[in-house]
Amino acid sequence: MAGRGVFAHDALIAPLTLGLALAARALPRGWRAPAAVGLMVLGSVTLLAIPVLGGLGARADNPTLLDRNYLLGWAILAALTVAAVVVAGWRRQLASGAGSGGDLKRPGGPDSQPPGGSKPSGSSGGGPHRQPV
Repeated sequence: MAGRGVFAHDALIAPLTLGLALAARALPRGWRAPAAVGLMVLGSVTLLAIPVLGGLGARADNPTLLDRNYLLGWAILAALTVAAVVVAGWRRQLASGAGSGGDLKRPGGPDSQPPGGSKPSGSSGGGPHRQPV
């Protein structure tokens, strides 16, 4: 029994994960984190739902064991997850500068500059800092 889990991991899960990681490199940077979170949510829920999605444990003498449409519930969760990934990706893309897909810049980060276009000189060298005119 335990051999099946190892085989499933080595033959299916590991190559699938590697393929998805390589495919994610084709996504713009702003879309990578939402896509990764969405895949983690869907992957985890799908692995946990395999028994009920496959009807494992259903018994004819007790119809109340699996009395719901679990496939429909999973499909609704998948649709909501994909919608959340798309919304988060679009928001990150807009925040990164009109959809350039480049690096996201945060205020106060190492690349940010104060208004006026120059970085303050700090404590290295006499005199007050002057703003360009």
